[in-house]
Amino acid sequence: MHRLRSGKLRMPSGKQAEQWMGKDKGYVPLNHRLRDGASTISWYRGPLVPDRVGDQRELPLLGQSADELTRYDPETGMYDVSYTAAWELGRLLTLRDEPVALQDWCHDLSLLRGVPFNYLVPRERMLPREALRFFWIDPFWVRCILDGALSVARVPDFESLGNELRPEASLPATVTGFLMRSELVSDWPDLQVDGYEERKGEGKHKLPTPRPPERLSSDVLICLFAGAVTTVDVQDGVGEGRISVRSPKAG
Repeated sequence: MHRLRSGKLRMPSGKQAEQWMGKDKGYVPLNHRLRDGASTISWYRGPLVPDRVGDQRELPLLGQSADELTRYDPETGMYDVSYTAAWELGRLLTLRDEPVALQDWCHDLSLLRGVPFNYLVPRERMLPREALRFFWIDPFWVRCILDGALSVARVPDFESLGNELRPEASLPATVTGFLMRSELVSDWPDLQVDGYEERKGEGKHKLPTPRPPERLSSDVLICLFAGAVTTVDVQDGVGEGRISVRSPKAG
């Protein structure tokens, strides 16, 4: 029986990782070049986070630039550029793709289609080989990338257009999922995935998939679920192989 090491999508424990204040929250320190040409190190976290994200309503939406979303962490003396990077990426993707069907394109973007892999997993050690890592979607990161995308074509009635295209208009309030890096992704070409949420007093409920299993490379698979997934069943598609993986508890 093939075994996958399960866990949350974040840096592994270790002496260096433990020194990073943001490790348990999914942050990594990355090199950051400032507008004045100076270099520093800032915190970054992508849209896939190890636990549910708290309220971010103090941050602006429909901003005029990515800089409005930069935050400062006084405990470490470092900037948090997570939402800044999301906004700027959305703008760059729109300029590159020049989408005609904007609403459909933004819907795909809200499901993180087209987002470069290094924005999803900024450090390779977060997703080791033969592992399955669970995550929650940070809805504000998604809103920031959409806001940046729409800023390219901002018009007087942009606010009404933006409201229609915000992810909460088409996505459930809670979206979770997993990344799997394994030889099974290529060995099982007809791979099938089911996700379940355990509800107190109700047992397991099968969750719908706003983004069904999709290969990001020959050995990496992503899948999103509408709800808080607690168990994932992976099957080979012909009834000969099956793996069941439970999500770690929150915290």
